[in-house]
Amino acid sequence: MKNIYYYFFVFIFVCIAQTVLAQLVTPNEDVCPNETVEYIIDSDYYGYQEFKVVNGVFIVDDSLHCTTTDSTNICMTVNSSNDTIKIKWGDADHLGILRLKQQVTWIDQEFGIGIVEPPAIATEKNIEILNGTQYFQVLLHGHKDITYEDQQSSNIQRTGVKKGESLGDYVGWTFSFKITGDQAGWIRFRTKSTYSQCPTIYSNWDSVFVYRKLNSPTFYSSKNLLCHNNQFQYSINPDSNAASYTWNVTADLEIMVNNNYYTTYTGNETSVVIRAKNFGSGERTISVKANGKTGYSDSEESIKKIWIDKPTADKINYYNVGPYYPGTNEICLDSPNDGKALYENSEADILEYEWDALDWLIVQHPSDPFPRPICKMFILLLLLMVIVQEIQFILPLGQETLVVGVNGNIQNWNWNV
Repeated sequence: MKNIYYYFFVFIFVCIAQTVLAQLVTPNEDVCPNETVEYIIDSDYYGYQEFKVVNGVFIVDDSLHCTTTDSTNICMTVNSSNDTIKIKWGDADHLGILRLKQQVTWIDQEFGIGIVEPPAIATEKNIEILNGTQYFQVLLHGHKDITYEDQQSSNIQRTGVKKGESLGDYVGWTFSFKITGDQAGWIRFRTKSTYSQCPTIYSNWDSVFVYRKLNSPTFYSSKNLLCHNNQFQYSINPDSNAASYTWNVTADLEIMVNNNYYTTYTGNETSVVIRAKNFGSGERTISVKANGKTGYSDSEESIKKIWIDKPTADKINYYNVGPYYPGTNEICLDSPNDGKALYENSEADILEYEWDALDWLIVQHPSDPFPRPICKMFILLLLLMVIVQEIQFILPLGQETLVVGVNGNIQNWNWNV
């Protein structure tokens, strides 16, 4: 029973101790990636030996290969006149290993390889920047001793570099750039080896591609109010980098293109006819976005708010300008008072306000040199395409009512003297 336990523990030890670290050759120094080094085998390992290399290849005569096609494995008789080997180290990892087989155990000697850490770009590799001259940043994160190099396309300039706070051995970097024009661009980074014996070793380049994002279209021909069964041609400024435009309308509106009707339409048109149907009332929207050509991202939507059918009176507000008690419902007896009517929805395109001062009020337009007495009648004050209409009135007696109307709908206010 004791022999069984003995062999069991020997077996476990052998399995665990498959490799042992030792110095097999000299020099015992770190190396550069892809560097070829000649080593002298220690005299303790004279005799017939089998060697393997990890992350490298042997540079020896083919006759020494244990198998004819494997340059990572050689078999040779080592003696005082045959005690050198050459290894070309690779660049796949930070660690290279030379191994010597000793019965069931491998003896290893490790070599550090000065592999350069690639730049750790914290920013998205594909970013969207609006057309025109724009400023943006790219964030990197890496070892505090890393030196970065960067290159840019001709339309991008680096404007600054800022080192952030260290977190242990790692630190963040902020690279600031300016891009001009409307073309796509790129930035690429690489890092330089921190090993003193590898001064010209660099990592591979890692790139950030800068797509240009189209600017939102601008409406230059538009109307804010559409009556039932009426239509109007809405236009936007074209963009040479747009492949098409997508138009959308909300309920009770429709897009007319070549005698066809749509609520969503994509095409090359920068002008479309919008028609209000014969029902519905209130605020509606027309939206359009530019769809980018290759290398350009789609724009954000431009939204145009319009009003269909008659404006509602509950959105009319009156503002007491003064000269007495501005902003309040207080006025002075028998003194001129300036006021303004304002429709809350600036998109409603109000063309006309109706003012009615009951019985004892005198209403005067600011452009009139003399007040006009009125008695239970409407004064029509016209100011096309202006949504704020001014009046001046005098209140000679007690509490009265001021009436403002839009297209036949009215709103009343009471005033205190």
